[in-house]
Amino acid sequence: MIGLVEAGLGVAAVPMMAMPAQDHPILTRVPLTDPWVMRSVGLLKRRGRTLTPAALELERLVVAMKVQPPAVSG
Repeated sequence: MIGLVEAGLGVAAVPMMAMPAQDHPILTRVPLTDPWVMRSVGLLKRRGRTLTPAALELERLVVAMKVQPPAVSG
């Protein structure tokens, strides 16, 4: 998608981790703040396998960063 935007073919809403660096020579970043945008992610693990210490720490960090979505008002 970023390549299409670089080619001048439109805009793209992408996750923060896919955003180009702030000093990109062609593109500019515009954070989506209103309305608040949520993205669901998950962790995959192999069944019956023990995680390495590094993978266990990553799992712990991701779970600790979990946030609840805001209440939707109607």
